[in-house]
Amino acid sequence: MKIKNCYTLFVVVLIFAACKKDGSDEATRPVKFTETTYQNLGTFDNAGHPGYLLTKDAISPNLLSYINTTMPEKDDLRKTHPELLSSSAIADITITQSSDVFITFVSQGTALADAIAFYTYPTNQPLATPKDIKTITYIFPNAGA
Repeated sequence: MKIKNCYTLFVVVLIFAACKKDGSDEATRPVKFTETTYQNLGTFDNAGHPGYLLTKDAISPNLLSYINTTMPEKDDLRKTHPELLSSSAIADITITQSSDVFITFVSQGTALADAIAFYTYPTNQPLATPKDIKTITYIFPNAGA
């Protein structure tokens, strides 16, 4: 995928996006994007497996160990690693020239369907609210497929 001009890319990873940051015990909350257009990065099969993937990345044992240690299954990240969800965590990727951006899905530990998507906006015009998101593009409509 090529991003032109000066845009900030935000990848919506549902494991993080579904967690509330206000200290509430409620893990998820519905978000309505009534004026947002949804699109796919390309074609995908009935199970949600994209038809536009490159060859699989080799994930190092060190990275897998770090992920498994930092985010073990069934642990509430709000309690075990709240710094990953804090407002000081970097959520945006600023891209200032035409670039290739690669996303690697490593694994999932749930039977639920997860999706990974992104939206962009001009870097000099940050969004004030989620309602300002015009288009959300799915990279992995079903990340675990």
